[in-house]
Amino acid sequence: MRAVIYWRYSKREQSTYSEAAQIRACKAHAERNGMVVVKVYGDPGISAKAIKKRKSFKAMLRDARAGSFDVLLVHKLDRFSRSLVDTFMTLGELYDHNVTVTSVTESQFDFTTPNGRMFLAIAILLAQWYIENLAQETRKGKEERARQGGWNGALPFGYTTPKKIMQQIEEDEPKAEELQAYLESVSYEREIDAIFEPFEIQGYRLAVELYETGQYSDTDIANALNDQGYRTSGHWGANPFSKDTISPILKNRFYAGFVQYKGEWMDGKHQAAIPLERWEKLQAIRQKRTYKRRTTKSTDRVYPFRKVARCRECGTLLRGHYARGRRHYRDPAHDYGKDCGQKTTFRAKPVEDQLGAFLADLVLPEGWRERIMELVKATAGDTDPDRAERARLEGQLERAKRLFILGDLDEPAYKVERNRIMVALSKLRLPSDPAIDLIKAAELLSNLKEVWSLANDGERARIVGTIFETIWIEESKIVSVEPKPAFYRVMMVCHEEGKADGEGDPPDGGCMSDGNDRPVAPAGDIQIIPPKGRHLGGLFRHALQEQG
Repeated sequence: MRAVIYWRYSKREQSTYSEAAQIRACKAHAERNGMVVVKVYGDPGISAKAIKKRKSFKAMLRDARAGSFDVLLVHKLDRFSRSLVDTFMTLGELYDHNVTVTSVTESQFDFTTPNGRMFLAIAILLAQWYIENLAQETRKGKEERARQGGWNGALPFGYTTPKKIMQQIEEDEPKAEELQAYLESVSYEREIDAIFEPFEIQGYRLAVELYETGQYSDTDIANALNDQGYRTSGHWGANPFSKDTISPILKNRFYAGFVQYKGEWMDGKHQAAIPLERWEKLQAIRQKRTYKRRTTKSTDRVYPFRKVARCRECGTLLRGHYARGRRHYRDPAHDYGKDCGQKTTFRAKPVEDQLGAFLADLVLPEGWRERIMELVKATAGDTDPDRAERARLEGQLERAKRLFILGDLDEPAYKVERNRIMVALSKLRLPSDPAIDLIKAAELLSNLKEVWSLANDGERARIVGTIFETIWIEESKIVSVEPKPAFYRVMMVCHEEGKADGEGDPPDGGCMSDGNDRPVAPAGDIQIIPPKGRHLGGLFRHALQEQG
């Protein structure tokens, strides 16, 4: 007889019902009874309450309708479903297609007889009662926990538990001694109580201080925290901050000493990060900013260099600043506690005009399309520069997943490992088609002088974001630019044209590189820096030299 196996586990039951254990038991039953297993279906980490979310279960039903097997094996009946209606409807459908359902650990049930169906109904009723009662008791427990001042769910950024700090100390992290001293200085009743995370809580307080000035948006604060090395925590994982992760932190009453259950806030047992009065003032500032955003015209507030320009001395991301009817760029280094000797604020138009002049001087030679295609051929294998590292990380992720399914890795440890790997993968460069990228880059640069002169500030912002990774500012002027890889390669072609037209030096704005791949300033005093991590200077100069 042709048999298939269906396995399932929910997160709550991970340690008891693993994929491997269920499949092993079902295969042993099939072998004892002369069945041939033709396929295995599985739904990991999905509740038994409903069928509609189980993709593999639905695939099994489609195959049953097609007559692909004769017997469906499950480890226990509750792997199949805990819904009385779903179970009877599905069993009826399988019966109509001549498929027998067998529970390998509940062989006393013969679902093809009246007595078997009666026992089945009783078993399913008990399973359904169990899951509904469990949900009700869980809700009651969470509500009572909140009423006693305890937290539910994941702790917000800035908080942790003594248990987690103890784990860090046991793992002998670099700051183990500091964490031990900190843990001895705080009071708590249980290892799962909420206490401050000593590093993160300073990040929260920095966010509050910046927002209280009324001069910083959620995005500005996210950039400030990222520059200081802070990363998100809890459900967000360890990722860079964004406006979408800063906003709920600034609005969370938990930081004022409260906990909530289903929208009702109650006094919490944990220590407040800021007093309630200060938190309420913070919300008043949010309301005022929201109203201001709705009523203020934004036509004069576009900054083409925003999210791209950085101070050359301190590395801080510059932000737009509107004052006395003019647009400026502002270096907020001092607000973040950084030392920087550069001018804090300078007018936006002169540096934007400087970039416009630089771009206007980029001239592509005749036959540039053919030369770019030669570059593509010379580096045809460079479509995924991080292929090896990507494969290594994906292998680690697959191994962690297998250990989790087998029960050898608990859920918190699996989440930590998964988040670490996902962050590392997100930092890798994406594979691309070099021919398409280079030709598109060249076509944009070939018309850039006219496009830039006709563009408004919003359009210029899109141009800057398309071409550059970073624009470095020093003494209120652009000192260097870091183009994105495709544009860097095209600028190399412009540089070669400049050398051919001149006395061996590139024209203003031409590309830069000495014999040791170090950036050198062209006549226009703006260095062009190769993209970080991509040693393209020597590679492409070599390709150009071979062309003649």
